[in-house]
Amino acid sequence: MLWRGGRGLRAAAGAGLLLAQSTALIAGAPITRSPDPILGCADSFAVLSAAGVSNKGRTYIYGNLGIESSAAITGFPPGAVFEGSIYSGGPVVREAQRDAFAAYDRLMRLPSFAIGSAVEGELGGLRLTPGVYALGTSARLSGNLLLDARDEDHAVFVFQIGTNLTTGRDAAVVLVNQGRGDAVYWQVGGSVKLGRNTSFTGNILAHKDIVMETGASMRCGRAFTRTGAVTMDRNYIFSECEPPEIAVGLTEGPGGFNRFAPPPEPGTVGSSPEPGTFWLAAVCFAALIAVRFHRLRHPR
Repeated sequence: MLWRGGRGLRAAAGAGLLLAQSTALIAGAPITRSPDPILGCADSFAVLSAAGVSNKGRTYIYGNLGIESSAAITGFPPGAVFEGSIYSGGPVVREAQRDAFAAYDRLMRLPSFAIGSAVEGELGGLRLTPGVYALGTSARLSGNLLLDARDEDHAVFVFQIGTNLTTGRDAAVVLVNQGRGDAVYWQVGGSVKLGRNTSFTGNILAHKDIVMETGASMRCGRAFTRTGAVTMDRNYIFSECEPPEIAVGLTEGPGGFNRFAPPPEPGTVGSSPEPGTFWLAAVCFAALIAVRFHRLRHPR
């Protein structure tokens, strides 16, 4: 398999997507959006934490926010969730965490190339093509990291970081030539700190805490922690790859995203999930039943 080109990962992703779609047909659910073939049932979440979420100021999150039932969430409002809901425990969070943990393990085990040109773990100034890259220790980003998609709409980039990932002020992960950026994954063995006004691309799956300093933004990505907390301060997190329609005069630069109109009707704790969330939960539940039934009929 040519992992450097991401073909092996795309093939595995396609197989998972086909299974999800087949399960949806069996369940009779009119699905309009399939779960991410890597993230599975965690796909609808923008933030997922085992140890709680805290926020300062007007943070906008697009997608579901989920925490353990024993964890705490503070700062919502003034923070707000749009096109999703806030979940405190329950089956939807459990299924999402199960798939997020499985994705973390799969990404960690992928064959990879060491980033030999990264001096002392510095990613700034590099231009990388689709593939799976590894840094055995910590990584930091000062300036810009360019991800050259080579005109592939779903170019796959995977970064395996041994310990911690830290970005400097005004740092940016920039996708060029022109993929959608919906297949960028950061598997981090320690904690993540996104510096002030960082503009970040991709899904973060961290073992420990994720801290987003003032003005840091995530495009086409998610903030998932296995054991840690998520801390935010006037941030934007978009789980979708296109900016939300409510944005007015949206601009993107080294300082991230800005000029947002206040969106109406944010999700709240205990609010009713959107219809798409019900269907996604149904698909995930049906997939779980199908797997268990298969194991009963074909024991090892």
